[in-house]
Parts: sequence; C-alpha cells; structure tokens
Amino acid sequence: IGHWEGDTVYGQDGYLVTLVERVSKLLLTRRVPNKSKKTVGRAIKQMLKPYQAICKTITFDNGGEFAGHQSIAQKLG
Repeated sequence: IGHWEGDTVYGQDGYLVTLVERVSKLLLTRRVPNKSKKTVGRAIKQMLKPYQAICKTITFDNGGEFAGHQSIAQKLG
C-alpha cells in the first residue's frame, strides 16, 4: 500500500483529478476548473494530505498538468 497512480479526466464542466492506490483500489477525485499545473498540484496535495504517511510513490503520465510534481513531492515529504 502507498503506490498511487494519477490522471486527469476531461468532462463537460471542467476536469477531474483522479488518484488510485494500486493495491487497495482506493479512488480519490477532485473537480478542478482547469488543468494548469498549479491547480492540479494543489488538488493532489489536498487529496493526499490525509494519506501522507502511506504515500510512497505517485505515477503520472507525461501531461503538462503534472509538471509541478516536485512541489507535490516536497509538500508530502
């Protein structure tokens, strides 16, 4: 437990940021108005804050919205 996969999903009224823990299949989602790296990074930090102790790795695709991965890693330790 502790290995996550992140993605964004485009919808009619904006985007969903999704995080799935690979073993337990725990799904976290947050609706965001755009997929800028600042907005997506903030959403990820807020979603993972309660799970910070068990967050070991996060795998993202190469989308520009995940370009702020260093700040996420720094915030979550």
